[in-house]
Amino acid sequence: MGALHDGHASLIRRARAENATVLVTIFVNPRQFNETADFEKYPRAEAADLRVAGVAGADLVWIPSVDDVYPPASRPRCESAG
Repeated sequence: MGALHDGHASLIRRARAENATVLVTIFVNPRQFNETADFEKYPRAEAADLRVAGVAGADLVWIPSVDDVYPPASRPRCESAG
């Protein structure tokens, strides 16, 4: 969900050690929130997350939108998230 820290970085480093290509996905999932307001105020630090992932060895980072992950027919509770 973003806000990558050393625990995430250690997983990326492990993936780098074991694989030729490492892809990291960062997705703040609206289905994990009971309130739309909580989803909207959840901190997002994409530039910092990209730095952490890159330094740890990620080749690619995908930060999808809600629309990328959930088709319109299965829209999560937090409608404004997108």
